[in-house]
Amino acid sequence: FVSSCNKRGCKSGEVFGPIIAAAPPDMPIPLRVITTSSSPPLIHLTWTAPDNGGAPISKTEIERDDGHAGFFSLLTTVFPPNTTYMDESVEAGLTYRYRFRVYNRPSDQHELPSEYSYVSTFVAAGVPSRPDMPVLVANSKTQIE
Repeated sequence: FVSSCNKRGCKSGEVFGPIIAAAPPDMPIPLRVITTSSSPPLIHLTWTAPDNGGAPISKTEIERDDGHAGFFSLLTTVFPPNTTYMDESVEAGLTYRYRFRVYNRPSDQHELPSEYSYVSTFVAAGVPSRPDMPVLVANSKTQIE
């Protein structure tokens, strides 16, 4: 039996089935990078799932800003129990910014999102440039510089 009141009055009635009181998940801590590679170019991301707010985590959305347009767009959706993602759509030597949020789903309700994590910035490993050719500046019978 449930009863609720507001400034217009009170109502009560029976509720059938389980009731789960849940809040949105906590804001996640920023993403971490496991590894980057230049061949093939990739950034391997990992995260720790935050407190779920009383209902199971249903998905994680990762957004990326590639530095060209200046705004974030959805990169991928990852489903539990996975807490890693390999971004293989990067270019070696470029800087990328990531943020993510998680969702939970209390009972048959709509999904509740967490706040976005703080932004994490990573550089896709670049291939070093070819070294310059050595230049002879002076020489003698006993020394080469």
